Amino acid sequence: MLALRPQQMAAFQAESMKRFADEMVAHVAWFSPELFAAVGEPQIRLAVEQGLRDATRHGLSRRGSMRLYLELMVSLGSGFDRDPQYPWAADILGRPKPADELRRAELLYDQALRYRDAVVGEDDAMVDAALQRLAGWARQPSRPPEEDAAFKSWLMSEAAFVFPEKTAYIGEAALGAVIDGASAVAATHGMYSPRARLVMTVLKLGFGYNCEADLLYPWIARTLARAPALGPDRCCAQLESKALTWLDAVLADTDSRQTT
Repeated sequence: MLALRPQQMAAFQAESMKRFADEMVAHVAWFSPELFAAVGEPQIRLAVEQGLRDATRHGLSRRGSMRLYLELMVSLGSGFDRDPQYPWAADILGRPKPADELRRAELLYDQALRYRDAVVGEDDAMVDAALQRLAGWARQPSRPPEEDAAFKSWLMSEAAFVFPEKTAYIGEAALGAVIDGASAVAATHGMYSPRARLVMTVLKLGFGYNCEADLLYPWIARTLARAPALGPDRCCAQLESKALTWLDAVLADTDSRQTT
């Protein structure tokens, strides 16, 4: 029997993973064509490669399990495995290894279906309605209070209005954790105003808890990196403008789907 030397085995595994990554880039193009078109193939490839490394770190090695991980990454954000909005993901992926990989994949799939039924709805109806509310709310927002305790309570109430199914699903504690995390990210970039904390919270609710470092949404990281040059107010305004541009594009695509 021909035996492969360690270097040959490593090269074979690397080539096999590269071919699988190529397949998964094509799969993302099919699974989320709007995101693929908006972000572009090179950036999607970077996200896929990172997602495959994360899946491997969680003990996932089967093609089906890794594909599911990437689908959840695209749907929930690249940091879904540590997002307080989805504690079930961290619980399942963090179980001691070696655990049965197929069983963990089944649990992830089942929980993702429950989330979709509760928050997304058939034909994305709940999400589409939430985005419509968000569009109207973003263009005529009420003024957030300056006091920290009042701000957090106000934002929870506003989030419940815009995203009623999602806030009911994740619960008050998780929503509070998202708000706290958003405030911390804003402060890291010198943005302390209630408006900046509000914008970052909406981004985390919409794109995932790790959105500021998510390779699927590089415009967030790029804008935050320019905060020292832009200043806090202009940086916040640019984040808001770019998010509204994305929202308008999504709503236009939704309208197109509904009329065809």
